[in-house]
Amino acid sequence: MNFYHTHSEDFYSLGRTFVLTGLFNLENTEEQETETVLENRSLSGLFTQLNFQYEKWLYLKLGGRGDWSSALGSRLNIYPSASAMLVWTEGLSSSLLSCGNLRLAWAKTGNLPAAERVRSVFERQQPDLFDALSYSLENLFEKAGLIPETSQDFEIGSNLHFLDHNLGFDINFYHRKSTNQILLKEISPGQEYQIVQQGRLINRGVELALYLPRTLKWGHWQWEAELTFYTNNSKLGDLKGLGVDSTGVLQGGGYWSTAQIRALDGQAYGAVYGFHYSRFGDLPPDHPNYLGQPFLIDEDGHPIRQLDRVLLGNTMPDCVMSLHSRIEYRNLSLGFLLERRRGGVVINGMKGHLVNTGQAMLTENRWYADADPYANARMVFEGISEDGNPNELAATLDNNYYSNTWARTDENLAEDGSWWRLRYIYFMYKIPIEGKKMKFLSEISVRLTIRNAWLLTKYSGIDPEVNALGALELPGYDEASVPNTRSWEIGFSVKF
Repeated sequence: MNFYHTHSEDFYSLGRTFVLTGLFNLENTEEQETETVLENRSLSGLFTQLNFQYEKWLYLKLGGRGDWSSALGSRLNIYPSASAMLVWTEGLSSSLLSCGNLRLAWAKTGNLPAAERVRSVFERQQPDLFDALSYSLENLFEKAGLIPETSQDFEIGSNLHFLDHNLGFDINFYHRKSTNQILLKEISPGQEYQIVQQGRLINRGVELALYLPRTLKWGHWQWEAELTFYTNNSKLGDLKGLGVDSTGVLQGGGYWSTAQIRALDGQAYGAVYGFHYSRFGDLPPDHPNYLGQPFLIDEDGHPIRQLDRVLLGNTMPDCVMSLHSRIEYRNLSLGFLLERRRGGVVINGMKGHLVNTGQAMLTENRWYADADPYANARMVFEGISEDGNPNELAATLDNNYYSNTWARTDENLAEDGSWWRLRYIYFMYKIPIEGKKMKFLSEISVRLTIRNAWLLTKYSGIDPEVNALGALELPGYDEASVPNTRSWEIGFSVKF
């Protein structure tokens, strides 16, 4: 049994417009706002597990957990689980296959909603004695009857060892279905919301690992390594009850860009929709290959910006791979973690801002006025004119084009977020110790570690791994975000 209690009290202060120059104090501001956020939450759990074993080839586990949460009242929520493993190579004598098993697991788990989703929220208004209240009405109409968000997970996998346990291979398939998600349904635009429990998210994927179960040794050499691969496919559903139309549920958006992450029935989680250029062809905007058609060029020679959004891609990667390795020779060790991410769209909102303000290299030939050196800057855009012929008209690259067309077309900001990254690399040296002189010491080592040591990507921004929406939200937005830093660390270790 376990019991968790959380108490937090956050105080926020905001000041605008300093009065005296050089005095950086909230009391030196003309407008001041304060906010206090209190949270108390308790979670009690009672769990049990039964283990069964038949000889050395069959293992079975049955478990269950009951939770009580203060966030959703005193209702008891029960989550069962079961797993089994069959060691099918037990008793098998083979010089090639050392060990093999088959694993099955099923579990039901619960997830509590964020605190702000289930507590009363009153927003402060500008006080007006006759026309308005000082605080708005509570914007959560209905909280009774809520249950935790639930997920059912099913996994099947196998682990194989070859060549006397010198080579290992692991494969795992999983299916996860999340239901009863606690969402806010908009009742009046931007004003009032109601809590509902709808929405379904299904994740399916495969995990692969190739590794060395034992440290390989050749004389004074030692080697450890593990190669992993991961891919996931998701699908959203049951969103129609939220009253959404074909545009879906807004999940996130940018600041400098107008691209949006939206949830739609039948679509994958993390889909990005944004403004685009008109295309010449028969494919409609909702067709997967719509953006592969040539631009439709207007009478001035410019691509035509559309005011409806199309699917630009998905922020989630197609797959992720990593290689972890450690090589040791006598007292010297080298270790590293190399990662590969393939796919995943990043919206480079900062690039749109730099183009809009004329600070990007892309706009160095920008036409501001007739007296400018680039007053005659022009470009022939590849595409089809409205008469159906290839475009041959040179368009002006003026301020209106860069600021009102290019920078406001999300298609220009959607980039491939693939990368190769050396997450870290370290060198370690163990200083030899002569036992007769320093008997109280067993080992002294010095280690140099470089984190975020190397990055290879076609992304034009600083780092495709940045996330302007926060670490717990959907990735895929670069809005002047602070990138990962490269750090050098030197450490010493002494063992007695």
